[in-house]
Amino acid sequence: MSGTGGTVTVTDGDYKVHIYKTTSTFVPSVKDGTVQYLVVAGGGAAGGYHGTGVGSNGAGGAGGVRTGSFSAVNGTSYTITIGAGGAAVTSDIQGNDGGLSSIAGSGLTTISATGGGGGGDTAGAGRNGGSGGGAGEGNSTEGTGIDDGGTFGTATYQGHDGGDDSASSSNGGGGGGAGGEGGDGHGTAGGGAGGIGLITTIIDTTNAAAQSVGEVDSGNVYFAGGGGGGGYTGGVYPAGAGGLGGGGDGNRTGDGTVGTHFTGGGGGAAGHNATTTSARGGDGVVLLRYQFQ
Repeated sequence: MSGTGGTVTVTDGDYKVHIYKTTSTFVPSVKDGTVQYLVVAGGGAAGGYHGTGVGSNGAGGAGGVRTGSFSAVNGTSYTITIGAGGAAVTSDIQGNDGGLSSIAGSGLTTISATGGGGGGDTAGAGRNGGSGGGAGEGNSTEGTGIDDGGTFGTATYQGHDGGDDSASSSNGGGGGGAGGEGGDGHGTAGGGAGGIGLITTIIDTTNAAAQSVGEVDSGNVYFAGGGGGGGYTGGVYPAGAGGLGGGGDGNRTGDGTVGTHFTGGGGGAAGHNATTTSARGGDGVVLLRYQFQ
């Protein structure tokens, strides 16, 4: 088969990979065929603005991930929707959730990935999502990811929980990632690390780097890493690192790092005493791969 659509089409041996960074369509041609997919939702934003004497933020959770394949019908138009990363907030509220990414078309049960949960604000809980957001300082309620322990990449298992700060350590919890839970904020260890993302072979490292999708590290391509939790300025406790797969790093004295676009990474959290804007989540992406003629 062959097909049209997507912002970029790259070749990988006998295969074509369509890369969708914005909402568009995919139309197979020549004949029916099997299409592999990776659907990544937008990552969640870190928790909101803090002033002097208040606590560290929780980080944004990664966007949910769906993987698998479907039978594409020649001439059918499939709508590809790309979820935006959760927008930054500038007041003391939970971070915004990321947007949904999906594939829909006639005869196909819609394949949807849920946006990452926003991070917790001052002493606030993380939000639920594809992967959950981290809790703010002193809060024991991390955001819950869509994870029933079944088969990863399905509607009921898209990511992992965020981290908490049940130890009241003045640090924020890390956002959950597609490949693992966000770390807890704890004592002198500082803010929780973002959960690691998913390694995929749907695109090779060369094309991923060239087209700025996913995060390439040590010969692997990762998507949907959680953001790192905020650190504590007074105790000089470090912030958490973002998870591989585009998760933004946390900060101790200022803004966290935004989630990387086209990875679904969660936004990194600001630290204790940081009067800042929260870091937004990274936009999602959809990849389609098939053997072409």
